[in-house]
Amino acid sequence: KTFNGISLFTTEMIRRGVGWRGTEWAAAIVGLAVALLAAVSESVEVGSRPNIVLLIVDDMGQDIYSYGHPSQEWNELDEMAQRGLLFKKWLSPDVACSPSRAATLTGRLPARMGFYEPSYSSRVIMPPSRYGLPLSEYTIAEALRDVGYQTGFVGKWHLGINRWNRTDGHYLPHRHGFGYVGLNAPSTNDFDCYAGNGHVPHPSVCFLYEGATIVQQPIDHRNLTQRLVADASDFIRGSAAGGVPFYLELAFLHVHVSLFESGMGREGASRRGAFGDNVNELAWGVGEILETLDREGIAENTLVAFISDHGPWREMCSHGGSNGFFSGGKFNYWEGGIRVPAIVYWPGTISPGVSYEPVSSMDLMPTFVELAGGSLPTDRVYDGKSLVPLLLEGADSPHEFLYQYCDTYLYAVRYGSFKLIFRSMPYVSNDDMRGVCPGGIPSTELLLTPYCNASYTLIHDPPTLVNVDIDPHEIFELPWKQPSDEYHDIGDKMYRSGVEEESGAIFPPGWMGVYDCSLIPCCDPPHCTCNYTVDTQLEFDDDICGTTWMTPL
Repeated sequence: KTFNGISLFTTEMIRRGVGWRGTEWAAAIVGLAVALLAAVSESVEVGSRPNIVLLIVDDMGQDIYSYGHPSQEWNELDEMAQRGLLFKKWLSPDVACSPSRAATLTGRLPARMGFYEPSYSSRVIMPPSRYGLPLSEYTIAEALRDVGYQTGFVGKWHLGINRWNRTDGHYLPHRHGFGYVGLNAPSTNDFDCYAGNGHVPHPSVCFLYEGATIVQQPIDHRNLTQRLVADASDFIRGSAAGGVPFYLELAFLHVHVSLFESGMGREGASRRGAFGDNVNELAWGVGEILETLDREGIAENTLVAFISDHGPWREMCSHGGSNGFFSGGKFNYWEGGIRVPAIVYWPGTISPGVSYEPVSSMDLMPTFVELAGGSLPTDRVYDGKSLVPLLLEGADSPHEFLYQYCDTYLYAVRYGSFKLIFRSMPYVSNDDMRGVCPGGIPSTELLLTPYCNASYTLIHDPPTLVNVDIDPHEIFELPWKQPSDEYHDIGDKMYRSGVEEESGAIFPPGWMGVYDCSLIPCCDPPHCTCNYTVDTQLEFDDDICGTTWMTPL
């Protein structure tokens, strides 16, 4: 692995097979490499620039005690919330994993990057996808690298793998500004990744990389969370030893189905069941990162942001998370899909408390760049805005309006506590869940409404106005359509803003939906299993290379 031409270390120096060994020695090597980098590269005055850690959880809704869940235990996330700034109106830029993560890393709506699929075979990037996050996009990692930060990535990527063959790694994190890339899942922790009762995770989607090299196929969840945290902690220790500011993204595989327990002895400990166990294991990982910062003496010079990529997967029933007081969830644009937990923690700098200001995950890019003393390119549109005044001075949201797109379609406009709905989708009902989840346990992977412009899409003409503070379920329509109506001025202002935004938006052609099964990683062709005793040959069929990706409800 290299960073600005300096070799850091190789997989073989740290790992053999899938076991972790020599963590202190590995951290020392990272520290030496960072020190060399500081000595030989152009000097950048650190000053008061903070280290930055971004923690991303997968598919979490209102699933921790601090967000009102009635049976989830108090855990390390609640400790972080108590000492940090907890956001009540943090909005995801999208309700599917890949586009949401792309928008978070770039500060731009997914559609501005061509991150949509006109043919609607999937809204996320899959292992046979020929395209991924375009290399022309400028990420948080690239922006901070360019002002002297060491950059590291560990965990779930889901922004593309290969373009030309099964090993080229064209879209992996090291191509997007991350100098260090530890253990990572280039795709996702899919429903088919469940192991147990004789079921072996499907090798075409369930695999792990170390850097840009496949090391597990199919995935083995044992010790997985511990290994992710160990990689992230070593990166922190190495960077701290080198005295260079760092940016780390740790993207957990929890709490996306399939649920898993990493062998920490917590299985069955939560009163909430398997999902509660997964939340608590995730929280343990967050706590370990915060403790590492404390032990290294850098906690007060490190901003830590914790967010979910979008809301819970309600169709997966008791394994899918809670939408709390909201309607909907993952893959639709009701509050349950876009309102996500978020905590920003910087002891001694950001005052603990609760913020009700509407903000977006896209705001992280300009926020981090401003704190690092960098600047954004001027050749593209940015949808995120810096939260620095809000975080440090308690200022209002930098957004007058927030626009919620699904692909190239404007779904809603936010203005304070008001939401004007232009389009919507049906969401899973209790009857739906009872029919597909006997005893609350999902039997297959289900998505009710994954696409943005399908037969089930409801166009609100004229749009529907609601107040999400008073009516978080979005049930009661407010009168605004006639000049004499009580909310006419607000609704009309939001409507004009939305029409102007959508009509003026320029989006490149969508590139998702191009598949080539020869691009799926395979550790030992044609037998794509390298850490299971079963000898399974990966066979491709008409269902996008042998895996059931989704079953409409």
